[in-house]
Formats: sequence, structure tokens, C-alpha cells
Amino acid sequence: MPRPGVPVKAHATIPAVTLRYDSSPLGTVVRTPQGGIKVPATLTRTGVFAYLQPDGSTRREYRSPEDVFAPGHLAGLAGAPVTNLHPDSGRVDSATWRLRAVGHAGEQVRKTDTHIEADLYIQDAETINLIEAGQRSEISLGYDQDYVPGAGVSPEGEHFDGRQTNLRPNHIALVPRGRAGRTVKL
Repeated sequence: MPRPGVPVKAHATIPAVTLRYDSSPLGTVVRTPQGGIKVPATLTRTGVFAYLQPDGSTRREYRSPEDVFAPGHLAGLAGAPVTNLHPDSGRVDSATWRLRAVGHAGEQVRKTDTHIEADLYIQDAETINLIEAGQRSEISLGYDQDYVPGAGVSPEGEHFDGRQTNLRPNHIALVPRGRAGRTVKL
């Protein structure tokens, strides 16, 4: 099982499209009757996220509580497909679900002061083994968003180069390390 306090590293690259990857350790695991697992997860958070740009620079993007907790964003996470790492194409849809999904999020998506939580249902045996071995302990969302340039400072005092708005989830990736930090995990 994953251990709390393991440092988180940012992804080395980002895709050229607006699809973003965000990433959290492991709560109480319950076996499903079908042999899968149900595990509580922290899916994402508010705050500033660093993205490596094609030229090697880093752009810091702010995600406000208004955007992260927007009704459409929360609704888009309910039932969302779960993947083992991010798909190479960056997306999961009805034509690719069978090839890419290893489970799904539950319908009850909950918000806290700064995070979003939900139960994840994982049905793929290989992915369950990776979770139990601590190799897939964190979460990274795959989502589209609108980027609004403009420097600022978050309420927590973090400087940013622009904001992410109109967040549209695509999938929930299980990853070894995620961008969102140690609090976004199984």
C-alpha cells in the first residue's frame, strides 16, 4: 500500500493540446463482489499548478475554488473513467473506453475546502496489483480547460501566470506521482 508523505514530482512534459493532467496516497480498500476494489480518493484540488512548456520554461496556472467546484466540473467527474496512467492519445471516449478504462468514479462526488473526493471502482487485476504494490498511489486528472493569461497571486500567496477556467474532465488517471501534490491520491 502507498505511504503518506512520499514526495510528489511534476510531470516532465505536457501535451501541446489544452488537455491537462493533475494528480494524491491510499484509504480503506473494499473488495467488490466481482473481485475489484472500491477505494476512496482525492481527485484534485484548488491552487496553482506548474506546467512545463515546450520551450523548457514553466507556466504556473491558478485553479480557483469557483472553477474547481463549479457544478459542471463536479458533475463531469461523477462516473468518469479511471485509467492506468494517462492514455497516449490523451483521451477516453466511447470508442476507446474498452481499451483504456480500468474502472470508474462513483456518482457521489464530494468537495472539501480545497479538494474534490470520490470513491473509485477499479476492476482490472493488473491495475489492482499495481495499487497494492504502491506503484499507482496518486491521481492525475485528464481534462480540458480554457487558459486565461494574466499574472496574479492566489489567496494562498502563490504567484501565477494565468488561470484555468471552464474545467471539463475526461478521465481520472492512476499514476506513481502526480502534479497536484501529496494530498491528491488514493
